[in-house]
Amino acid sequence: IDKIVELQHYSRGKKRKEEIRDTIYIHNILFEFDKNVINDPVLDILAEYLKNNPKAIIEIGGHADSNGPEIYNIHLSLRRAIYINNYLIDKGVSPAALIVKGYGEKYPLIPNDIPDGAEYDSLHKFNRRVDFKVIREGKQVLIINEIPIPEYLKNHRDDDILDNLFADNDNDGVLNKDDNCIDQAGPVNNGGCPEVKEEVKEVMKKAMEGLFFNPGSDIIKKSSYKVLNNVVEVMESNPGYKLSIKGHTDNQGKADFNLELSQKRADAAKNYLIGKGIDSRRIQTKGFGMSMPVAPNNTREGRKKNRRVEFEIVF
Repeated sequence: IDKIVELQHYSRGKKRKEEIRDTIYIHNILFEFDKNVINDPVLDILAEYLKNNPKAIIEIGGHADSNGPEIYNIHLSLRRAIYINNYLIDKGVSPAALIVKGYGEKYPLIPNDIPDGAEYDSLHKFNRRVDFKVIREGKQVLIINEIPIPEYLKNHRDDDILDNLFADNDNDGVLNKDDNCIDQAGPVNNGGCPEVKEEVKEVMKKAMEGLFFNPGSDIIKKSSYKVLNNVVEVMESNPGYKLSIKGHTDNQGKADFNLELSQKRADAAKNYLIGKGIDSRRIQTKGFGMSMPVAPNNTREGRKKNRRVEFEIVF
């Protein structure tokens, strides 16, 4: 086979791969190398669909090939998605109907390590793209992703290729290539990841609000042990959970000192949880210093809010 055409038909909340009549056809938008501007008539079709289906929400996902630094490709993919977003808004689409994401080189349709001798640009142009996902459907829409098969794979069994392209490890209806949690089931509007219960989010919020340190210190006050023990209980009850701990400071003092202090405080929270039996491999930490304030630093109350350690469940 020369290519696979993946049909994502959204109707009554279900997705299936089959031929559908009376639908609109939306294909991937392909970009020239290092470009983020495009003119494709399919965008006008998509704009009309969104205007006629005000309940529909579309994710615009920007992608890049692997040529160039990773961080540059992330920014390039985002600029591509933003260009499409702005084009649709100029055509009268409500901004509320659009979600913009830049994935960089993370999700190639064609492997980035194709063998020597393959025509790089003719294949990897399919990685320089914007694709679309229906987050919430209106009437019905058919998203078509034409996925070319490289020459060196054409001798493989067709079933093997199909199995890889349409793999869904956790059987949640979100294909592996679109799933942020391929081994844990979750809804499409959460990227295929499990939804975190509101009571768990509340435990994490109280941990942030109730974790206290002495000024300039990374020693946790004993009064904070209770909220941390609640985090321990959540992690013990949910072995699939991982935890991201982020440290922050106000703007008092030198930036280098605050960055180091924020990391030490995040690590102190991690070490407390490890001491209670939580596997260190389930916890990641990062200190941001004074770079991410949530309140003005020109008031005492604002600085207090900025001196914080955040807890977030990740997968």
